[in-house]
Amino acid sequence: MLNLFFDWNPIYADEGFKSTGDYSNNKLYKCAEADEENEAELSPFARILKDCKRLQVLFLRASGLTDKDVGQMCNVLRPEYGADQNKTLKVLDLSYNNFSGEAMKDFIGVF
Repeated sequence: MLNLFFDWNPIYADEGFKSTGDYSNNKLYKCAEADEENEAELSPFARILKDCKRLQVLFLRASGLTDKDVGQMCNVLRPEYGADQNKTLKVLDLSYNNFSGEAMKDFIGVF
């Protein structure tokens, strides 16, 4: 896979796209938090970067990303991540998501 467009698809929202469909049974996605025995689950967006080794273009516009998602994505893009580091990504579009200034500093620090 070289290009992935996951735009306007908020994974953390339980209503999805507004249409005539019945979304009453949709559940919010929640990553498992860390506890004494287990590490926190990797964000689905960071998992995409980690697992798709040939991914070059990733668009995540208006996908409801959180600061935690950005932090985990940054970790996967850092050389210190080791063998699972994504080394092929050339374009990452995170526009129309709401992040704090700290998350953006972390993001800019990767590049």
